[in-house]
Amino acid sequence: MDFGNISNISAQDVYRFAVESEKTTRDLYDKIAIMAKDADIKNLFKILADSEDKHRIKFSQRLSEIRAESDIPALDINLKSLLYYFSAKLFSKDILNEKLRRLRDMEGIFEFAMSLELDHVLFYSEVRVIVDSSEQNFIDEIIDEERAHFVRLLQLKRAKDK
Repeated sequence: MDFGNISNISAQDVYRFAVESEKTTRDLYDKIAIMAKDADIKNLFKILADSEDKHRIKFSQRLSEIRAESDIPALDINLKSLLYYFSAKLFSKDILNEKLRRLRDMEGIFEFAMSLELDHVLFYSEVRVIVDSSEQNFIDEIIDEERAHFVRLLQLKRAKDK
């Protein structure tokens, strides 16, 4: 989904994008788990992949539950630009796969994954502001889980650096 050429988006549009983003991240983490030689690293990325899949399922379920008419109010140009940047640059499946392909060591892979988790925190923090108040607790849960992913990655990276 591309947010670049739209004048109005719905909560459904945002959730559809979230479903795709979580699927892409899961696929990336599966690839990293296969690449990893260290058992702890392999296991962590398998766990993270499964967690991203759980997020995808949650967003899919939420997508089927929200009303089609639950439109997001007209967005200002700054928020539209931010959503476009997320969809076209930060969470683009092709761009993320290319970045992963270029990584040569686990240090780079950890930095890549931690950055991706922080990008998700930022994205969902922005989404939280524009969705209906009844959806904000749900988004908060996802944000907390993405933060926890970052912390787990950082902790394992530090442990492996010692």
